[in-house]
Amino acid sequence: MSGVSQMAHVVEIIAEDGDLAEQMSEMRTWLDSSQVKPTIFRYFQQFEGLRMRVEFPVEGEASAFAKQFKGRLLDQQHSEP
Repeated sequence: MSGVSQMAHVVEIIAEDGDLAEQMSEMRTWLDSSQVKPTIFRYFQQFEGLRMRVEFPVEGEASAFAKQFKGRLLDQQHSEP
C-alpha cells in the first residue's frame, strides 16, 4: 500500500570511551552474524559523547541489538535528536 509508513524501531547507544572503530566493527560483526539489516544508522557528537541511533524494521531485532550493545529502544516521540 502506498502512503502507509512502517514503524521504525530506533535504538540509541552512547559510544563508550575508547576505540570507536573497534566498537563499530563489533556492531557490524554482530549485525552480519545475526543476519540483521538496520534501515538507518545515524550518529551525533554531543556533550556526553557520540550518540548513535540505529533504526530497524523489526522490533525483535532492535531489542536484541540494544541488549547486545547496552543501548535503549526509543519510543517514536524520541526518534529525532
